[in-house]
Amino acid sequence: MTRESLGAKEIRSQLVDDMFGYRGQKNVAALVVVVYDPTRRIDNPAGFEHDLNTDDPELLVRIVIAQG
Repeated sequence: MTRESLGAKEIRSQLVDDMFGYRGQKNVAALVVVVYDPTRRIDNPAGFEHDLNTDDPELLVRIVIAQG
């Protein structure tokens, strides 16, 4: 969930860390994340999702931004 001290830049960094952490693990095929953004701190949610979603066979990634 976004908040004053956790905006798009910080969430993107956390998600990239998670993606690299899970990639290549034999028991993980996909990473699905819902980011709740009730105050709309992420200016371009569609672009944010597009930039991070992947169809990589090592780790499928789906990010969904839910804005309030």
